Amino acid sequence: MLIMDYNKGDKVEIVDVDSIRQASMLWTNGDIVEIKNVETGDDGYNRLDVWDKDKGLSEYIYPNEFIGIKKN
Repeated sequence: MLIMDYNKGDKVEIVDVDSIRQASMLWTNGDIVEIKNVETGDDGYNRLDVWDKDKGLSEYIYPNEFIGIKKN
């Protein structure tokens, strides 16, 4: 999927925690979590800011890590 396929508030499932760099700190495989924000920048960065299950912390997921999530 592409960055434009995701929206703030969408739910995603963590399907491969090992393919997301910082994922093991917040998520485990099978977690259903909410996208806090979709960030696209003119300087070329694109990323999803995704909550943990309790919505206390969030972490970025970058397009090369999208293989670790599935839109729910």
